[in-house]
Amino acid sequence: MKAKKIKEWILILSTSITMLSVALGSWLTLSQYRLKLEAEERLARTSQIETNIQMVSALKDLMSDAGGRSGHYFSEQVAEALLSKETFPLGTAEDVDRLNKVIKDGAVIRLPVSIAEGQSALVSVCELAKRHELVRDITIQLLPYFTTFHGAEDIAKTYLQELKSIPKE
Repeated sequence: MKAKKIKEWILILSTSITMLSVALGSWLTLSQYRLKLEAEERLARTSQIETNIQMVSALKDLMSDAGGRSGHYFSEQVAEALLSKETFPLGTAEDVDRLNKVIKDGAVIRLPVSIAEGQSALVSVCELAKRHELVRDITIQLLPYFTTFHGAEDIAKTYLQELKSIPKE
C-alpha cells in the first residue's frame, strides 16, 4: 500500500511540476511578447519621427522654391577680390562691418526660381498639406506670406481657405 501511495504522490508531484513549468514558460513567453510589442511601438514612433523630419525638410525645400529661391552660391573669386587690400583696405571696426556686408551682398549669389516653378512648388506643398496634418499646420502658418507674392496670390488665398476648412484628425 505504501508503494501505491508513493506512486500517487509522485504522479501528483510530477503533474504539479509540469503545470508549474508550463505556467512559468507561458508567463516568460508573454513577458517577452510584451517587450517585443513595446520595442515595435518604439520603432514605429522613431520611424514616424524620422518620416516627419524628412517631410519637413522636403517642405522647407519646396517652400524655398515657392518663395523664389532655389539656393545660393558663394563666389570665392568675388570674395578674394573684395578682400584684397587695394580694393578694400581695413582699418577700423566699421570697415570690418562694411566688409562683412559687402561680402554677404556681393560674394553670395542667390539663385532665383521662375514664377512657374515657384507656383508649382507652392501647389505641391498645398496638395501635400491636404494629405498630411503636420504639413497642413505648417502650410497654414506660411500661406499668408505668399498672398503678397506676384503670381502666387490667388493660389495662396484659395489653398489657405481650403486647408483651414479641413477638420483636424
